[in-house]
Amino acid sequence: MDRVLSDGHLPGQWLPQGDHEQMKNSKNPNPHPEHALAGQGNQDKQTGRILARTQQYFAISLQNLRIDAITGFDLYIWMPRSEKHVLYRKGDLVFSEDQKARLQRSKVANLYVAAQDRNQYTRYLEGNLTEIIHNPDLPKEEGSDIVYACASRLVEEIFEDPESDENMLRAQAMVHNTVDHLLYDQENLTNMLSLMSDDYELYTHSVNVCVIGLALGQTLGLSTPELRELGTGLLMHDIGKVQIDRRILDKPEPLTDEEMQIYRTHPERGAAILKQSHRLAHSSLAVILQHHETCAGTGYPYGLEASEIHQYAKIAGLANIFDGLTTDKPARRACASFPALRNIRREMPTDIDAVFLRQLIRILAGVKRGESKSLPPWKGSAKRKLAA
Repeated sequence: MDRVLSDGHLPGQWLPQGDHEQMKNSKNPNPHPEHALAGQGNQDKQTGRILARTQQYFAISLQNLRIDAITGFDLYIWMPRSEKHVLYRKGDLVFSEDQKARLQRSKVANLYVAAQDRNQYTRYLEGNLTEIIHNPDLPKEEGSDIVYACASRLVEEIFEDPESDENMLRAQAMVHNTVDHLLYDQENLTNMLSLMSDDYELYTHSVNVCVIGLALGQTLGLSTPELRELGTGLLMHDIGKVQIDRRILDKPEPLTDEEMQIYRTHPERGAAILKQSHRLAHSSLAVILQHHETCAGTGYPYGLEASEIHQYAKIAGLANIFDGLTTDKPARRACASFPALRNIRREMPTDIDAVFLRQLIRILAGVKRGESKSLPPWKGSAKRKLAA
């Protein structure tokens, strides 16, 4: 008599025809790999966080897959006995609710994606971000992981093609989702702050400044539309650096007067780039143009007085300084969070809006961030996490 599987079906009966063909053509002789994982749920859950690097494959949660949609990338399943990843479902086939339910009944929490498809997977997450982050079954920490990783990868792509209208629309959609994610639950802010890397990269720095600035804007009473305009400016605040020589940006020694003069052109360069798109609000452009101005009138590019600086630019300036102090750079090691705040208050008391600084201190104390950035187990920058 044929053996009956745990879901009441006979072997070979429940898989769609496309799946049978995949299993037949793969190196795996078992057409029901998820049943081979029954009882392996605990082990499977420990395979790593979302987007964690593995040598050839990385684990993704079932909760990150949109039902009744084509992924565009192949899905694999881990076979503990043979210690192999085998093809589970081709990327041109729909992932259904029925398949998800069968995997869950077999205690399978994760599937796998080939490392070379990492960027495609991130674009898939970005395209389905609204549905993913509002999935009640997705752990909040994983939702924050996804938002941070997608935002970091998007900024990297924007810096590669800063004049793309498509990238500008993607940036605005990303900010909308980030604002919604942060406003939905206070715990999401804590999670996002814990994800911020202390290893400086231009892309992750932009995301860090965006998260810090949005948190500050929220406590200052900005509305959701205002937060979206602020967040877009924050995410793009350093876009002008794409026109600055990398040797200047990465130089470990102090810049010469000539190099500093070139470096200080990046706010104007950034504003000029983004004005061409005609898609950014004036307040968002103000963040890009004025984030290095100071309340003491000693900033650049224009040396504006406090009353002349846009409120959003003041927020950006503080977030920019704070993240700059708390991340490693070629010329300086990172400072822990609260010592960094003390340094700002002691060494630049007239440069920063005192009300904003007090609010930032309350935010970090309120989320119990501690005396240093609390990094997740994978540590390192999102650029390295997302690299194939």
